[in-house]
Formats: sequence, C-alpha cells, structure tokens
Amino acid sequence: MLFIGLMVSVFLMKPTATPAEEVRGVTNDMVKIGVIPDMTGPIATTWLAAVEGFRNYVRYINDQGGVHAYSSWYDDTPGMAKLREITLKLSPKKKDYTKNYSKGWLCAMILEEGMKRAGRNLDSESLVAALETFKNFDTGGVSGYITYGSNERMGGEYLRMYKADVENNKLIPVTDWIKPAH
Repeated sequence: MLFIGLMVSVFLMKPTATPAEEVRGVTNDMVKIGVIPDMTGPIATTWLAAVEGFRNYVRYINDQGGVHAYSSWYDDTPGMAKLREITLKLSPKKKDYTKNYSKGWLCAMILEEGMKRAGRNLDSESLVAALETFKNFDTGGVSGYITYGSNERMGGEYLRMYKADVENNKLIPVTDWIKPAH
C-alpha cells in the first residue's frame, strides 16, 4: 500500500478559539495529512520474515522497472511540464531531479489547493475541512488522483508501473495511474 505524507506547519495560520487537539489530525504546531510508515522499530522484529519478504518483492519489482506513486522529472504530463517550467525558470542550471522532488511538488500542490478551498478565513479547521473535500483531485500527472475524507487520510492510492531504459538512465511508464486492489 502506498502512502502520501505531508506535515504542514501551522504557524502561518490564524489561531482559533478551538484548541488544536479538538480538530482531527491537528496539533498546536502541525496538521497531519497522511502518514509514511517505516519498516523499523517493533515491526522489524515482530514481522521480520514479512518485512524481508516485502523487501525482496520490492527488489524484484524494481529489477523489472519498478512501481512508483510519483512521476519522473522527464515524464510527459501537464503537471510535470509545469513543474519543469517553474523549476528551470528559478534554477536553470540543474536539469534533472529525483522522484522525491516530484513528491515535494505534489505536497505543495495539495497544500495550495487546500488553502484555496479553505478561503480567506484560513485556519487549521478550515484547512482540514477543505482537504476533506478532495475527491479524485487531478494532479496533472504528477501522481494519480488524490482523495481525502473525514476518515480517509491516505490521500493517494494510485501508482504506475515502469520499465527501465538503461541506455538513457530513465524509468518509462508502462501503465497509466492504477489503483491497486486491497
């Protein structure tokens, strides 16, 4: 299962009369929009065989090209074209970025759209409420569709399969964005 995570500082938001702890996913200094679980800590010892099996399966998939939830710098989508245009305007010397850059861009897109939907009276409650209106939010191909809800904090559940183009050092998508069965 893939997760999209984002931690947003709230210091730019107007304080409200409601204590942050009473708002879903909000503390006094951050808004939790998702979670990125790791494979360390207690799960590593409790589920060591499952973790190692998962890692071996990921290695197998990656050897075949890979599966990922974010587009590559060079992918031909409207969202990635905009990412490249703005990035190269601000930093013209660097010509290639990793998928982590795409992930950061996606997080900023989600925050920007959430703030727009929250409107002029932006605070932690209005931001969470605005994010909960995301139903198949189209990222222009930076990732698959994004959906949040009152009990849905994962955001992105879509991925694409890639094949390796070793000669050009690129991953080429071989599927559109798909939502895995679970």
